[in-house]
Amino acid sequence: MGILGKIKTTRIAVATLGAAIGFSVTGFLSGHAQAQGLIDPKPISYQTAGSPSGNAVDGINATVGVLGGTLDGTGNGMTLLSISTSVLSLIGIQGDLALGFYDGDRASNSAAAAVHIFWRNPGTGMVGVYGDWGYLSPVHSGRVGLEAAIYSGQWTIEGLVGVEFGQNVYAKYFDEFDVSYYVDDNTRVSLGHRFSARGNVLNVGFEKQFGDMAASAWSVFGEAEVGEDDYYQVFAGVRAYLGSGSSTTLMGRDRNNGVRVRIPRNLASVTQCANVDNPFPTPKWLNDLGLIDAGSMTETLCGSKDTLNRVSTTGIFKP
Repeated sequence: MGILGKIKTTRIAVATLGAAIGFSVTGFLSGHAQAQGLIDPKPISYQTAGSPSGNAVDGINATVGVLGGTLDGTGNGMTLLSISTSVLSLIGIQGDLALGFYDGDRASNSAAAAVHIFWRNPGTGMVGVYGDWGYLSPVHSGRVGLEAAIYSGQWTIEGLVGVEFGQNVYAKYFDEFDVSYYVDDNTRVSLGHRFSARGNVLNVGFEKQFGDMAASAWSVFGEAEVGEDDYYQVFAGVRAYLGSGSSTTLMGRDRNNGVRVRIPRNLASVTQCANVDNPFPTPKWLNDLGLIDAGSMTETLCGSKDTLNRVSTTGIFKP
């Protein structure tokens, strides 16, 4: 993709996120209007005008799960933990953590962590800030950005745009967009797009919860994605929902409890690397923030084949 194409992609992504924010704020205001006596036209089973507690996150909630599959052609299995709660009524916070085993050329383990801080009206949408970190020993990268969602009946539209950065990757724009449909209150399917250092990627996903339980429930889930630069990923797993929230269905949990977990797809930019011919200093701003040791040199770079072939003659490897 040329420079103009990337600029157009960025403008479209930013415009989409802006629309999501606008719809969320508009929906929040209309939610107050409904509270004054207007009738919600959505079917009863899809009315989620707000969490039972009136907060961005209903109670203190956790999900625990395991997943396994192939990460860009290399085996990867991980355990996951997410915890979410409200801190200031309509402000929610969620932390995600994953640890696993990665069958690469050099690495033997994988890890990832993420933080979401967001405003949410569970009846209409959410908007917030997001940051994560991904590690395939010994390479790693981070991402920061804005995420938003629109809830409308059985449909959800989600977006994340931002910048990925780190010692082992070039600072670069990235995005994730998904359109999800709830076949019923406990079954979700989705179609999405991702853009990262590897290029454009098409993603499909699903989740099926079994049973309607408030204190606990479990589900099966999976995703598959394929894109440019010969990149692909397929994984599936199971997870348990625990906590004090009163939501009983998958759709209720997605809109009243936690937000989308973006692990392990945040590892995509560090699954293909090469030793650079001429090591170069890490970005000064990373040194200034204390994220990288002062004076360190980048000897290993991760990214697309085209990028790596320009800086390395030693050959591309899986970390």
